[in-house]
Amino acid sequence: MKEPLVCEQTYTLRRNAVPLKTTAEDEEGPVADKERMKGIVLHRIMSGVETEGDLESALRRAKVDGLVGPEDYEEYRRLLETMVASVRDKGWFSGGLKLLNERSIILQDGSTRRPDRVMTDGKRAVVVDYKFGHSRLDKYKSQVRGYMRLLSEMGYSEVKGYLWFTDGLESCGSEGL
Repeated sequence: MKEPLVCEQTYTLRRNAVPLKTTAEDEEGPVADKERMKGIVLHRIMSGVETEGDLESALRRAKVDGLVGPEDYEEYRRLLETMVASVRDKGWFSGGLKLLNERSIILQDGSTRRPDRVMTDGKRAVVVDYKFGHSRLDKYKSQVRGYMRLLSEMGYSEVKGYLWFTDGLESCGSEGL
């Protein structure tokens, strides 16, 4: 089960006590920036979406879990619906491909890698990594290419990789063609 996210807040425990600050964390450390927090929440929502029809229930779940406030719900819904609609022709959310959402790949040394979304027909695979900011494009591309190499080594004859930003896709190339 995933750890809950906590928005940054300050609490006073007693009248003269020192404030206690709690901050959401992700794999890169504390999350202080509002936009970065938004990206983590959107990423969490997308991890629960297998088909296009799952989007609304994933959003409602995020709202019930306290990740999305009522003031942000419609903005998030419109953004994610637009993103999913933009790749409808690729069939990524049609249910026609086997989906491996947030599944770890265990390396020989015991370490793991976890792509956001891998879709496969058994022979070919597509790996997608959601990104909600362009700040580290080279690092992001390198990360996806690493996933692609791993999937190719696992026997997939063709592997394509994409970075998926809120404003479009960035291809990371193909392996095994």
